Amino acid sequence: SSAGGWDHLVPSLVALASALLDVAPPTAATALLIAAPDRSSANEDALHDRLPAATRLPLLGKSMLLEAFIMHPMIRAEVMEALCSRVVARGDSVQHWVALLQDLVSKQPTLVLEHTERL
Repeated sequence: SSAGGWDHLVPSLVALASALLDVAPPTAATALLIAAPDRSSANEDALHDRLPAATRLPLLGKSMLLEAFIMHPMIRAEVMEALCSRVVARGDSVQHWVALLQDLVSKQPTLVLEHTERL
C-alpha cells in the first residue's frame, strides 16, 4: 500500500527516529519514562509536557520507531538491525533501544519473532 505516495518518506523518518533515540544518554527520570509502557492518562501527558525537550526527544523517537515497525513491513528488518547494533555496541543510549525492544516484544510479539535470527 502506497498510502498516497508517502512510503518513500518512511526510511527517512526511521533515520530521524533513530537519531532521536541516540541524542541524549538516559537520565534516571528519562529512563523511567522510556521504560514505562505507554499510557494515555491526562496526568502522564501533563508530566511529558513539563519535561525538557532533550528528555522528550528519545520518547518521540521510540514512539516513531514503534509505529513505523508496526505499520510498515518494509522497514522492520532495518529497525531490528539498528536496534541490535545499538544494543551490541552498548553506547550511551542503549537503555533507549532496550526500551524500544521491550515495547516491540510486548505489543507485537509475532512481528518481532519474524526477525529472531537478528536477535
